[in-house]
Amino acid sequence: MTEVMLSQNQTIRLTDEQQNIISACSKYNRIKVLAYAGAGKTSTLIAITKAFPNKSFLYLAFNKAIVEDAKKKFPANAKITTVHAFAYSFIAKSFEKMRVANLRAKELLELDPDVRNYEIANFIVQVFDAYCYSDITNLDMESILQIIYDDLNLRFDYEQLRRSYPNFARFVVRSLEKLYNMMMFQKIDMSHNFYLKLFQTQIDKYKDLIDYDYVLLDEAQDTNDVTLAVFNALNGKKILVGDTYQKIYGFRKAVNGIEKFDADVTLRLTISFRFTNDIAKTANKLLLFFRKETVPIQTINKTSNVIATTAYISRTNARLIEVINDFYKSNKTFNTARSEKEIFKTPLTLAALIRNRKAILYDSEGIYDKFFLKFTNLEEVKEYNKVINDPNIEFSLKLLIKGYDYEYLMKLFNFTKQNNIRISNTFLATAHSAKGLEWDKVTILDDFPDFVDLFTKNGINSTTHLKKLLQNNDFMAQRVSEELNLFYVAITRAKTELICESFNEVFINKFGYFVKNLHESKHKAEEFKKEAKKTKKKKYS
Repeated sequence: MTEVMLSQNQTIRLTDEQQNIISACSKYNRIKVLAYAGAGKTSTLIAITKAFPNKSFLYLAFNKAIVEDAKKKFPANAKITTVHAFAYSFIAKSFEKMRVANLRAKELLELDPDVRNYEIANFIVQVFDAYCYSDITNLDMESILQIIYDDLNLRFDYEQLRRSYPNFARFVVRSLEKLYNMMMFQKIDMSHNFYLKLFQTQIDKYKDLIDYDYVLLDEAQDTNDVTLAVFNALNGKKILVGDTYQKIYGFRKAVNGIEKFDADVTLRLTISFRFTNDIAKTANKLLLFFRKETVPIQTINKTSNVIATTAYISRTNARLIEVINDFYKSNKTFNTARSEKEIFKTPLTLAALIRNRKAILYDSEGIYDKFFLKFTNLEEVKEYNKVINDPNIEFSLKLLIKGYDYEYLMKLFNFTKQNNIRISNTFLATAHSAKGLEWDKVTILDDFPDFVDLFTKNGINSTTHLKKLLQNNDFMAQRVSEELNLFYVAITRAKTELICESFNEVFINKFGYFVKNLHESKHKAEEFKKEAKKTKKKKYS
């Protein structure tokens, strides 16, 4: 098989790498595919399903949008679904009428009289979600404390709360058990994560009813332990696909399934069909210098100069808001990759924290983040963020200092909402929301953490040191790794032209100055920043 028809209008010639993967499907039971950005991951999976028309496939996709797109492309012998939808189809049969809704702290506060305030309720909900995402099956003290201490945010909250409440760990476990039983006996609506957890814990009951020859798991670098447990437990051959360097959802309890999956064979997709050789060179420098990756991204010598779509990619929503402000002043049109509610949530919440806490508490439209109700003022938020180091919080606080008050933020919110009704060829996205998308021209904005500070602030002496820490599952090293990955994701969204306002591009190109020891060479960072400021281009046209 050398060609595959993706649609009536599109037939592609398979690369040698793709053909090797198809051949491996009949030889091995557990296959791992490492696929770089734009390297034909989806077309390879389609080719596999078409190469074996008499075999059945279960394709577990990352989200609903991917499912809807994949259904248009895959043949009839493949069932396309998210793992949540798949779990629901089985668990729902065990209940006469299964009610499902997102679990909210406010509901728990009303249902459980032992939960004394919103802060505790919010903590219990977060730990319960973390339990549902894990592959842990027991709700015992040891397991729950492991979940808490594996998460920097949960650990911070736990240490704060346990000072005020005696025997707090025991109370948390009891509360989780009660919450579990309330959902199990439908005294409260099941959360989506809970019925997935239920499916995992009862998988032996269902797996013999699930008859597929192959099970495919996509975007495995950002899966979670419960999904991986379900995937491994199902009958059939396994094909796991992903890109380690696009793992960016650790804050959502995502884990790198690529590293956790024991495969009979590991194969690669290294030829990107998306971007030019110059863009590939920038991505390769980042991977080689900072991640010690010696296998480069290759290209098909793309030469198109057509610029039909343009995107501005930031690290934080707050930086996007500054671009929206520029567009507002010049009345330029745009679309955002995620909803205006998600973009404005943190800065609007912090502005409301000063002006009107009740607006946050009684919000029913999802505009505000109730998480921040546990803080009485912005100084407490600042102290919290000294521990957490969340760039979205940091830049949202800076927005307020710059004079973006509640009324003006609401004005920009409504301007964004109006723009998203119309179709534009200019897009605004964070690196997270840009994942899976591509544009002809991309400008990377200047709010990504600079790499030298990123390493030195976290006590990492060199890129070799980072690699060793990652092998030992060091928590802070994983956060540094995800920041590097976000920059890689941003770079690889561009098809034809890449403009980088972040001085990280200078760091990549001048890497030799500080490759041996980042701490000894920290003084070079200021030189790089000065050079970057001279060459940086701001283009909002």
